[in-house]
Amino acid sequence: CSWQSVTASPRVIVSHTWALGGQVQVASGDTDFIIPMTVRNTYTSAGYSTTVKLKSVIYSINSGTNATWKLTKNGSDISGYGTSGSPLTATTTPATTEGSDTLSDKDELAPVIVGISSTPRNMSITVFLEITAA
Repeated sequence: CSWQSVTASPRVIVSHTWALGGQVQVASGDTDFIIPMTVRNTYTSAGYSTTVKLKSVIYSINSGTNATWKLTKNGSDISGYGTSGSPLTATTTPATTEGSDTLSDKDELAPVIVGISSTPRNMSITVFLEITAA
């Protein structure tokens, strides 16, 4: 019997939450984007890099009928995370969307509200990122 040493790459899941307190509003004929978060996967001063993947998003509102939205990367729709024509719908029941999109250094993720129905309030959007050491 022989043994092999296997070194696994360290991996961690981190989250980022956008919280919109109060009434979620979208101007007529307009869309509202929420201040983006910026992803880092290269740390040249520290001499290492990581792989960052968008693994899932959980979203909901506290009251009202719904708010429709999409998640963008650098201003463009992310496949599987809603579009203007086919947005995700946040209701009072938390929903989850999953994927495995690899992100690049300094990519910006931003939710964009594309529509509302019946005065939605207190919207929460949480992204989960998988970070693996290279």
